[in-house]
Amino acid sequence: MITRYSHVVTVVVIALASHLVNAQNRAGWVQNPPENAVYLQQQSQQPTVSQSRPIYFPQGQTINPARVSTAPPPPAPSFSQGQTKFQYDAASFAVTELARQVGAVLGQQSNAGVFSPVSIACALSLLLLGARDETRRELMQVLNFNPNDQDPNGIHRQYGRLLQEIASTAPDAIPVAWRRNDRCSDEDDDDYKQESQITHLANAVFVQKDLKIDNSFIHWSRAFYNSSIKNLDFANNPQKSAFQINRWAHENTFGKISQIVPNSVNPDTQMIVANALYFKGLWKEVFEKQATGYKKFYPDGHANPSTAKDVLTMAAIGCFPYFDSPQYDARIVGLPYQGDKTALYIIIPNNSSRQRMQQFQQRLTAKDIGAMVSQMTVRKALVQIPKMKISNTINLRDVLQKLRLRTIFSPSTSNLSAMLDNSSGHERLYASEIIHKVELDVNEVGTEGGAITASTIFRSLPSVQIRVDTPFLMLVGHDATRLPLFYGSIYDPTG
Repeated sequence: MITRYSHVVTVVVIALASHLVNAQNRAGWVQNPPENAVYLQQQSQQPTVSQSRPIYFPQGQTINPARVSTAPPPPAPSFSQGQTKFQYDAASFAVTELARQVGAVLGQQSNAGVFSPVSIACALSLLLLGARDETRRELMQVLNFNPNDQDPNGIHRQYGRLLQEIASTAPDAIPVAWRRNDRCSDEDDDDYKQESQITHLANAVFVQKDLKIDNSFIHWSRAFYNSSIKNLDFANNPQKSAFQINRWAHENTFGKISQIVPNSVNPDTQMIVANALYFKGLWKEVFEKQATGYKKFYPDGHANPSTAKDVLTMAAIGCFPYFDSPQYDARIVGLPYQGDKTALYIIIPNNSSRQRMQQFQQRLTAKDIGAMVSQMTVRKALVQIPKMKISNTINLRDVLQKLRLRTIFSPSTSNLSAMLDNSSGHERLYASEIIHKVELDVNEVGTEGGAITASTIFRSLPSVQIRVDTPFLMLVGHDATRLPLFYGSIYDPTG
């Protein structure tokens, strides 16, 4: 049996802490922040707690009645109401543009800037649920939507439907063009077990048990993003709270990320909003383990061989979507996963190098990426790509500030008041850090059998040969929704 796979996992965490506005305020920042958390901190007067009734959610979870408003919950969203394919395309385009923008910034400063646009968009959208005024406008702008949109739930409705679709195991009705037009005559590979991919996305809101938050925020985070709501006691039991949050991360990333907060969270924490995305896909084409070997990879291009590294490189001959674009001076190849839903797309600028890739990303747009994918055709090809095992912890604060998300990071300008009940007084939430953790593993594991063996893999070469040995752009794309699950530039595949 041949098993071949890649998996990527990511976690984004948002934490909220409480402070009083007085002379004893400890500089307004959480001390010793967790390594993998976004901190939202609160300056406030002592809130008044009013009586209210519990909210019951479909899975039996309840919200502490001391911390929600008495207003009845809004009606459940209807994802079909007012939704069109154009709107879904607009949401997917917005996430792809966010990927391009974040990637262009990260590509200037790291060896492997891999991240999850979907996870980041989910985290920012949960903040958007609680944002007002200029903070809302900036979040709308960084999410690539019209800041003047008068439909407060339109974006969340679109995202909610798309997130449902990427987790669905149902066949996709409208595949991308290269899938529809696949006439490749490659031999079928029927001697391995067919398995479907795993795409698991989870959102959770961990709440200090006596925090009074807004009913609508709780309802919509559940309705649109399927967020589970969990009561914790950060103030009196920070160690147990940290254990439960890390256990959630471990379970929702299938053991790949086991710690997103330290062993003891800051006792001032009031709420943690977490997002996790796990993806594991089996290759549709065989990468024989026996064909893997060390080959040169040139981070600074073929013109600078002195910086070349020996990296383990996989090889396969099979049917792969491919396009050589004179317009963009680049090539794109797709590595489809079983299930015909997703593919790993690799974009290689001609004469690629670290500097060339940085320049390429600066001018690349979401429209350009879509244009290249739309022109791909399935070809018989030899593909050689590096094995990759990369662990990234990315501080997104500086990145998002460069994208003009600024007010949310200042206690004097941030407005996340829609997260809190109106009776909470002059409370103010603001963000200090946004940390994003990603684990990437592109691999092959062979035990027996397969359509191509090590002795024949290089014997009869097809006309299309793609060797990925210089910096490249990678995108794990969900083809039906056109959502980029993972994205990033790779200058050094060893991490």
